[in-house]
Amino acid sequence: MTAGYMTKMTAPGAHVLITGCTGFLGKIVLEELIRLRESVGLARVYVLIRPKKGRTPAERFEHDLVPSPAFHLLPDGWWDCCEPIAGDVSASQMGLNAADWLTVTTNVTHLIHSAASIEFDLPLAEAANSNITGALEMLELARACTKLERLVDVSTAYVSPHPEPGATHVVHERLETLPFDVEAVYQTILDGTADQTALMAQTGHPNTYTFTKCMAEILLAKRRGTVPLTIVRPSIISACWQYPFPGWIDSRAAFAGFLSLYGLGHLKIVSGSLGNHMDVVPADEVALRILRAAFEPLTAADGELPIRYAVAGLAQSSTCAEIRDAIYAFFEPRTQVKLTPLHIAPASPTLSTQEWLHHRLPTKSAQTAMRMVGRSREAKDAGRLHDVLVYLNQAFPFFTTREYDFRASWPLEPFGLTAASYQIAICEGVYRYLLRQELDQVSFAGKKQKDTTPGLVWAARLPKGNTVMRTMGVMLRDAFRRCLDLATFDEPSFRKGVAALRDGEGIILIPSHRSYFDFLLFPYLLLVRPDIGLPMPHIAATEDFAKLPVVGRMLQAAQAFYIRRGLGKPDPELAAKVQDLVKNRQAITFFIEGTRSRARRFLSPRRGLLRALQQTGQSFVVLPIAITYDRVPEEAVFLRELNGGARARSGLKPVINWIGSLRRGDVRLGRAHIVCGAPLRMAPETDVHALGEAIRQTLHTETFATTFHLSAFLAHRDLPSVTVASLRHAIERRGGRVLDSALKDGATVSPMVERTTQMHWSHWFIGDALALVPENPALQYFARQHSKLDVAVRPEPTDHRLMAVLTAIFEPIVADFRHVAATVAAEMGPTGLTREDLLARC
Repeated sequence: MTAGYMTKMTAPGAHVLITGCTGFLGKIVLEELIRLRESVGLARVYVLIRPKKGRTPAERFEHDLVPSPAFHLLPDGWWDCCEPIAGDVSASQMGLNAADWLTVTTNVTHLIHSAASIEFDLPLAEAANSNITGALEMLELARACTKLERLVDVSTAYVSPHPEPGATHVVHERLETLPFDVEAVYQTILDGTADQTALMAQTGHPNTYTFTKCMAEILLAKRRGTVPLTIVRPSIISACWQYPFPGWIDSRAAFAGFLSLYGLGHLKIVSGSLGNHMDVVPADEVALRILRAAFEPLTAADGELPIRYAVAGLAQSSTCAEIRDAIYAFFEPRTQVKLTPLHIAPASPTLSTQEWLHHRLPTKSAQTAMRMVGRSREAKDAGRLHDVLVYLNQAFPFFTTREYDFRASWPLEPFGLTAASYQIAICEGVYRYLLRQELDQVSFAGKKQKDTTPGLVWAARLPKGNTVMRTMGVMLRDAFRRCLDLATFDEPSFRKGVAALRDGEGIILIPSHRSYFDFLLFPYLLLVRPDIGLPMPHIAATEDFAKLPVVGRMLQAAQAFYIRRGLGKPDPELAAKVQDLVKNRQAITFFIEGTRSRARRFLSPRRGLLRALQQTGQSFVVLPIAITYDRVPEEAVFLRELNGGARARSGLKPVINWIGSLRRGDVRLGRAHIVCGAPLRMAPETDVHALGEAIRQTLHTETFATTFHLSAFLAHRDLPSVTVASLRHAIERRGGRVLDSALKDGATVSPMVERTTQMHWSHWFIGDALALVPENPALQYFARQHSKLDVAVRPEPTDHRLMAVLTAIFEPIVADFRHVAATVAAEMGPTGLTREDLLARC
């Protein structure tokens, strides 16, 4: 359903009051109302908010609603049409003071009541106070509104009790009945004399939430009189499908809580039926139906109350088995704990035993252990986890064992939505917004990758790779755990890269080259994450590797092939090898920079292998792969060479020495991150020179700074007013990215090495520097080297912190340029450009 459905709107000037806006659904209703304000003729929104913990409604609106991601895509100033007012839905006259009551009853044209208590296990009196009394107070407010056009009450699709497990219950948009006088029973609830257990048994309702919602509908229908009332019945509400953006969710209630506990590795056992369909509906689709119910003319038989379902429907719902498979497929490769598929089975003594072993025993044991060592906070957390897991298997079996077929007037039919695609959207939303994990920073190696599977078992489970690859995989898994805190990759970027592949095209993967680790880390990612969709490539390496005893043969068995550098002419052996690989449709990986840059510069591309591939006549998709490191294993070697020391020789001895340091725990490299850049293409007629530059620029753009790099920069400079957080903010405002790192002590990095890490981020400030001295040749040269000639020169900086950062970055660069200029001028002699000319220009 889109705004296009809402074509017959009221005249401009709608004044809408909404309850429940601090909740998940209420936020989406408000967001959709503002987004569609022109379609509905919106003039003003009154947001009813209860004062809480000493904060006024205006303060809660400003601090809880306005910053919410739900509203980030709305234009600035969207809140100008909103007026927070103090109220309490269960209080007399909605808790409004006299002035607000007059304002509302005089101006409001539409009332949307989405506030409710959605806890299943509340005592009957509390549930009734929120769900029945609140709805009836809203009805009386509606009756007092002189301009009212519509009151929408948000109920639940589960007001209809399900007769028995295992059957499909067909329900229609009609008012339910209860086997007693609802007015009289409501009074007993208010009096405190109602028998909750007897009422639940008599009606077949599974909890006080659905029971009180059912009672509220009946009482609203009976008391409504001439109030234009419509009831909307959502099913299980979960992550948004389209608006404000796919996957957004901020509530762990219901299905999202279920997924969160599974994704964290806590939920293992669920009572349910594998073939049972669960009706889970996107929150934005529910919000659109609420607005449609509020603003469109509705037809109903004389005297009947208009009721509309906001549900997925049987055809758009997933079975418990499909949900189990979908959440395992999503969370298993992304989580840092070992997951197994959720065990779903009907209630039985065996299931109860399993639930006790997997849920109750571990959490109670953890709670007891934490208490014994005096860690009260962790003990409380374990106790809460125990209670939540127990609650889930008490409250949710009704929905996992009983299937509903809701016959809706407004079916769910947004573009591209299927039951399977929506399950993925929910998983992504829960992963990002509830578990606070980024899809563009998915863990795949390092200390924080919590997988205790024995190495041989782990290797046997890998779906691809020959024996040597699997053996090397086990070795690398252990090595990365010893030296890396965390290795992550940008999953969406790889998905986009794979989506660009075309039938018949070859695949070229070109990583950046900062370390010999590049040969290991990127192939390891493809080995352990085959779901990315890229094949294990054949990797070009220099012939130096072929000379290493044992290692050379292992690398060759792992699909490395060796090339000779510096021939000065085409290599016929390389051409034959490339031709054979292309003929057999093999993916090829090589390092276009040719060698590692000790200064972390992005070196000019070497295009020999690109030309050899082009000469095959095949077309290729080229995926640049940028790898960011906190630190590299060769740091000490590079520092010695940068200081003029002899170049390190390759051989087996340095490798053995480094492995010894690794096993002693002396190697800590921090964070590594891999990004797939935007796909490029190479055809027989492609300009290889231009392609090489495009690859280089992409690798540069997708290589990021880390908080460790920034802390090292600040540790070596006296910039008291600049912090890592403020420097990070400045970089990100200019379009850069900064990754979080577990490494903190930047002072451990030598000043020379620290300057090399500036290559990851200093270029984002060249526009500011050129604003100060636009003709400076050193800065112009820096801009050219960093592909920033087209940089938009920023306003001349005035902030003292920014000036301090610019001085710290570019003063050494200008000094180096002056030194080079002086040397060149001296060598040119009196007939060339004078030393003074060059120095003056600097």
